[in-house]
Amino acid sequence: MPLDPGTTCPTCGETFVVYKFGLNKGLLAFLQSLARAGQPTHLQGLGLTSGQYTNHPQVRHWGLAEIITPENEEEETKGGKWQLTPLGLDFLRRRVAVPKHVFTYRGKLLRTEGPPIFVDAIEDGYQYQGDYRAQKQAQLDGAENQLNLL
Repeated sequence: MPLDPGTTCPTCGETFVVYKFGLNKGLLAFLQSLARAGQPTHLQGLGLTSGQYTNHPQVRHWGLAEIITPENEEEETKGGKWQLTPLGLDFLRRRVAVPKHVFTYRGKLLRTEGPPIFVDAIEDGYQYQGDYRAQKQAQLDGAENQLNLL
């Protein structure tokens, strides 16, 4: 069965919702914190705001940072350490551009889209719960309209 936004799974009844994320100032601040740390670091040591803490995992979809697999149980309880990737470092140094948006389903990257942007072109802030609710509703409305055309 294809993954079409707004489609309902006939087996479990779940509605497939694809979310669009853009690089923003909060994610950039997280990347800069990792760069200042200069080594793999636990999130608790970065002094992140609640928005940065909540949204930081999105940077992995661009390949800009990654979590290191915890080496032991103590590391695992701290959530592991994050580090910049070589691409992330090149991005912060204005050597490369990355696509402006990513599309995800259940936390997995589906595709990238938009013009490539350099670090100094990032302008937007975070989206909020209502914004994501609107994305979901638009997909549901689109699926409803497709059914009405049949």
